[in-house]
Amino acid sequence: MVATFCSSFNIQMEPGFTPDLPCVRLNLDAIAFSHRPLLYYAAIFAVQQACGLVLLAAGFEHGSVDGISYWWRGSSSSLPKSEDRRTQLQEPLLFFHGIGIGLAPYLQLLSKLCARQYFTSGSNRQWHQRGVLLVELPSIAQAVFKGASTESTPTPDCMVSTIRKIASLKRVQRFGIVAGHSFGSIPVAWLVRKAPDLVGSTLFIDPVCFLLFLPDVGSNFLYRKPTTLIARLISALASRELYTANALHRHFWWYCNVLWADDVPSDCPALVVLSSADCIVPAAKVRSYLDESPNISTMWLPGMNHGQVLVRPDLQNKVAAQMMKMEHKQQSRSSKANMINMSRG
Repeated sequence: MVATFCSSFNIQMEPGFTPDLPCVRLNLDAIAFSHRPLLYYAAIFAVQQACGLVLLAAGFEHGSVDGISYWWRGSSSSLPKSEDRRTQLQEPLLFFHGIGIGLAPYLQLLSKLCARQYFTSGSNRQWHQRGVLLVELPSIAQAVFKGASTESTPTPDCMVSTIRKIASLKRVQRFGIVAGHSFGSIPVAWLVRKAPDLVGSTLFIDPVCFLLFLPDVGSNFLYRKPTTLIARLISALASRELYTANALHRHFWWYCNVLWADDVPSDCPALVVLSSADCIVPAAKVRSYLDESPNISTMWLPGMNHGQVLVRPDLQNKVAAQMMKMEHKQQSRSSKANMINMSRG
């Protein structure tokens, strides 16, 4: 390979190697991890159980298909079913969490994305609330008490097949918004590529699925020495955890997880939220790359680091408002297209 490269570009390389410049081989290197006491995992388990109680209180039900667990809440409305036309317009939200402790850090963001939408029907003020499907990924959530599911990472085909089964079970023809944060952007990418019929629009927050052929994401998360507080927290609480490190070192294949801008269908609008000071994602490069795509919008968060949007309600409101605006435009286009088809028919 080296000889072919040198002859192709007419380069002369001196024999030998630089010992202070090791090669990064994500899937071949030894798994670097640090031990955690049982109390640490017990505390995370308690947080996850409390999150489950909050979801149950909010009307969600828990289920599992093909070993992948999820939380589901159907749509609701103040209108009788015979009159509720907005239920057909506002399709469910599908969400994938990122590396960390599961769904708990996302409850506030999710409440913004699936808040009640008020409208006027006749002389009365009515409301509608979209359905929500939340998928759990135990292998990146430090959920050691969930057994074998913590040690295995779903393949793209397995995840897409399972989402199809859940959608069929819940009688969902398409998800209005398919969203993911950080590592959760990868299952979104799988669905965009392999099941575009299930995807109405997409929301990527601090996404790691773009430009994965570059070394930035893997190097920043697993190899680079942290220099900022956020990076130190990510290293201490996430990247060095045994099951998370195993998922990334042994089950992360960039060519399966990468999403190219050309992969996003023209009728599937996408919103990509980027943090300018992201210590994992090469935000500036991703922004420059996506700016050339007509159906992908980017939201730039100045001064924000990876995951900080999760603790900023004002930014969450901004993201939710922009997403709703994109969805309404998409619905208008679909309605016009249907009317044209009906008139031609």
